[in-house]
Amino acid sequence: MPAYYFAMEGYHTGEKPDPAVDKLITIQYQKIDLTTGEPLGELTILKEWESSEQAIITTFYNQFFRPDMPVTHFIPVGMSLDYEYEMIVTKCKKYNLPAITTHQLYFQRPRFDLRSIVVLLNDGRFSGARLDLFSSKKYDGSHMRKWYENKEFKKIEHFVREE
Repeated sequence: MPAYYFAMEGYHTGEKPDPAVDKLITIQYQKIDLTTGEPLGELTILKEWESSEQAIITTFYNQFFRPDMPVTHFIPVGMSLDYEYEMIVTKCKKYNLPAITTHQLYFQRPRFDLRSIVVLLNDGRFSGARLDLFSSKKYDGSHMRKWYENKEFKKIEHFVREE
């Protein structure tokens, strides 16, 4: 069962991220060893600014979500995967890709969401439970909006690679 580090970055103009309206700007994934977390391959970053939102979600869909693909072909490991899952559902619908339902993602596919672990490490508090407090991650993605608006794509890519 291949496990993958998995994350998406979105550009949002609202106060909080909302996968229903956010623009998908990156999809990143890397095959990892599930027992050690060590990378087993190169980090792939699909970038909206080099193609389009439609192109990156279609590429990702075709690699991991085709109907003939077993659900165990892609086991995501990430932080707060709900955002990523909702983004997949929204963007597949927007670009007329075969429908993926929340039921399929949440109940039929294995995943490892680190959010619960980080909350427990944060003394059971949701507030302030961030991965950068418990790992070597240097900062959160709060600058993403400014970088995207200023077309500072190298900073976005650096953030994604450090994540």
